[in-house]
Amino acid sequence: MKDNYFFSIIQIDLKTKTNQISFQEQQINKNKQLQIKRTNKKKNNKMDKTAEGALGSKKLCSKCDKCMQKFLDKIRKHGYEVQYEMLSNKGYDERMILKALKKNKGDVLLAEEFLQNAPPKRERREKHHKRDSQEKQKSDDEKNMKCKNRKERSPSKRKEKLHKMVEEIPNFEDLNNQLSKLGFGDAKENFKALKKNERNPEKAASHLQKKQSLQKLQLRESFSKGELKKIFVDCNNCFFIEHSFIKQSVKGDFKQIEEKIATLMKLFQASYENQIQIVLVFDNSSMMKDQSLAQQFADDSFKLISSKPQFQNADDALVHFASLEIPEVQSSILFVTSDQMLQARLVEKNVKNIMSSKRFFSFIKDNFVGSKAYSAVVEQ
Repeated sequence: MKDNYFFSIIQIDLKTKTNQISFQEQQINKNKQLQIKRTNKKKNNKMDKTAEGALGSKKLCSKCDKCMQKFLDKIRKHGYEVQYEMLSNKGYDERMILKALKKNKGDVLLAEEFLQNAPPKRERREKHHKRDSQEKQKSDDEKNMKCKNRKERSPSKRKEKLHKMVEEIPNFEDLNNQLSKLGFGDAKENFKALKKNERNPEKAASHLQKKQSLQKLQLRESFSKGELKKIFVDCNNCFFIEHSFIKQSVKGDFKQIEEKIATLMKLFQASYENQIQIVLVFDNSSMMKDQSLAQQFADDSFKLISSKPQFQNADDALVHFASLEIPEVQSSILFVTSDQMLQARLVEKNVKNIMSSKRFFSFIKDNFVGSKAYSAVVEQ
């Protein structure tokens, strides 16, 4: 029994050893196969490189290998491998080499002569860009001409538009003729003006006149010390020039906004050095109802004016003040407002200098008051 037991143990040991040996042999065989594959791969890569050596080793496109492969296929297709290698070794552009060889049917000497006379890459690009832009411009011009001809040849569309206008305003043709005699020849603009102004030709003509005045108007961007003698400010138009003003407007705290505007104008007046008169015009001033506060600002050269009840609003008051000024002094007077309709009315009164509210306060902040003093007033 003991002999059988030892014999079975020996058999088990032999089996495990043979299994271990077979496993080791398998691993060795796998490693050998991997090494063979790697060596074969390297050989294939070397063979590919040597095959492509005649076509140059430079890549035409850094983005992908497909571009290079396509280009190499073209070279092979035409049978220019040897010629390509000769020319690429001389440093010529790859694409231009192919072009030159195709143009000269594979003749290396003629291809090289072509490459030597070819313009640089930058010039070629500029030439192509110029040609493309010219072609685009030509096509755009042709399209515009076609559209123009189509419009000229289609009076029916104009008749349709006119018919629609007449449907909305039955006596439009007569009213349009009246406005045309006054120098307003655009039927579409005349229709809009009549529609806005209760079909009244006089009001429409006034509206169109203001619109023309606005188109000709050039707002001031700056001024120098001593240039101005008087400044009128449309204060209600200044309530939204600063973020803090907007917050206070939402709360309905207009008195504090008015006080800040007056303080900023006082600082400007002091820093302007030359004598200048300031006129602040409000619709219905809350600050002026507080006499003690108003007296802190008001003097002979600094006036606070509430348009009501004498005028309907600040716009009417400013137009009235503009009409009182003689033409000779208009060049030394500045009106500050961003209201376009008010600007047009002021131009009718021969006002020469108008500045938008936002631009005016930004300008005095940078050039007279100083950003620190300005911010201290605005943010308090």
